[in-house]
Amino acid sequence: MGTGLLKFCHERIKKTWKLAFLSAVFIGLLVHIYKFTNVLPNWDALHNFYSSQNMVASGRWFLSIACGFSSYFDLPWVNGILSLALMGMTAAILAEVFKMENPVLIVLSSGLLVSFPAITATMAYEFTADGYMLSMVLAALSVSLTRMEYMERAYWKRMVFSSICICLSCGIYQAYASFAFVLAVCYFMTELLENRWEEKRYWKWIAVQLLLYGAALAGYYLIWKLCLAVQGFTASSYQGINNVGVMGISGIISGLMKIARDFVRFFLEWNILEHGITRYSALNILFLLFFAAGLFVAVRKSGMFRRKMHLVLLLLCVAALPVGCFVWYLTSPDVFYHALMLQSVCLLYIFAAVLFERWVCEQKDTIAGTAALVLMAAIIINNSIAANIYYNFMQQSFDTTLAAATELSTRIHLLDDGEVKYVAIYGGLDGYTQEDNFRNDKLRQLGGWKGVSRSILSPLFLSLYTDFDLSYYRMHDLEFPVVENEPGIPAPQDWEFRFPLLGSEAQSELAGTEEFRNMPIWPARDSVKVIGDTVVVKLSEPELPAS
Repeated sequence: MGTGLLKFCHERIKKTWKLAFLSAVFIGLLVHIYKFTNVLPNWDALHNFYSSQNMVASGRWFLSIACGFSSYFDLPWVNGILSLALMGMTAAILAEVFKMENPVLIVLSSGLLVSFPAITATMAYEFTADGYMLSMVLAALSVSLTRMEYMERAYWKRMVFSSICICLSCGIYQAYASFAFVLAVCYFMTELLENRWEEKRYWKWIAVQLLLYGAALAGYYLIWKLCLAVQGFTASSYQGINNVGVMGISGIISGLMKIARDFVRFFLEWNILEHGITRYSALNILFLLFFAAGLFVAVRKSGMFRRKMHLVLLLLCVAALPVGCFVWYLTSPDVFYHALMLQSVCLLYIFAAVLFERWVCEQKDTIAGTAALVLMAAIIINNSIAANIYYNFMQQSFDTTLAAATELSTRIHLLDDGEVKYVAIYGGLDGYTQEDNFRNDKLRQLGGWKGVSRSILSPLFLSLYTDFDLSYYRMHDLEFPVVENEPGIPAPQDWEFRFPLLGSEAQSELAGTEEFRNMPIWPARDSVKVIGDTVVVKLSEPELPAS
């Protein structure tokens, strides 16, 4: 039976799919293995050490199921390998959508996909990375199911399944609806250039896309509302999802301006006039020039200048690309984009590679083809270096935080005489920022992820990464106040964690005492001392409310 299954897979799985999958997994492993083999938590990871990812309030009603395959623990290697496998599946689907046959093109496309900054940012939130990568697979699959060759009488089953894929992808992470849309636009542009179909099939494809996206998003919205009602939640204000649909004309105009601004800023690494031209921005300026040149050559060689309607459709597609990448700006005034939402931009690089391979490189080893090959390879290498700079920053941020937390935990233990009931932490340390060591790279603007911050030294961090449960409480098995009831300490709805933290009201009252005001700040000897039944830690002068 095993031999038969292997034979079936060998016969049914195309060589191009295998190459795309293996290239994505191998290159992805080279780029991200440091993250997969180390514990590098960011701030969000602290309260996602174990979490069901029930993010219904944020509209991600399918995320819990998508993340459940790897367990609800933050397991870097397990989540990482599963994410790689799913990225490999996406790479194989892209090879099929764009009908890639050239091995060099397939390897380059896979490398662009797995090294893109959005993937690196997603890996910083590794506890949900495998779920997000499943969302990307579903988004790509939705386009593959609606290709022109399927626009026949019996196509409706594929269309229904495609709509379901978009609905589920959006239910995992809404940003991957953009991935599906941008991929569909890029695919349609290749079909326009190749001009293989009769006119009515192009219009039929457009009509079908409008119907299936409308059905998918309507289904997504209805399921979300049903899940909110069943679980008794209200829509979160995060990313303005509670205000979706309230955009007026002025809001849409503002959204379009944000799209234009952020589309340009992404390629230029935000503001090159302020930060200077970096390797990243230089490569992207070259890419944009190559993209424009490749598209012009493809239009000219395809004879599209003689097909006026097709040319108009192509120009509309070009205009739709930046809108598709940042489309959620048009849904709510409170949306903001960070890097892990922008994997759809990667498709522009892959599409440019397809254009050059198909329309520019008519002969082997042409100057233009070699230049495009070198540029794409340089972008992959630079993205890979940037990824490891990210992870280096995360490592140093974690190490710095852990060192301060360990010293703080030890000093509290030394003061525990069995009478201490609570701990009160005031103020914070100077935050460790990437500008400390990575000033020239300016990666924060592309990061979208949060390093562990010494400015808070949260009880959650202290308890997860140091031996911070006071021995007195361990011996007597006493109940402590619940951390998530304290303001300013985020925790998921299903997190249960107990810790001897002084309540906020009592903490404010203690801060008004003369004994507290006379305490020096960290790391002075008396910056950690016992006042009554509480160990008080004064990291800095706290901001007290005005009287």
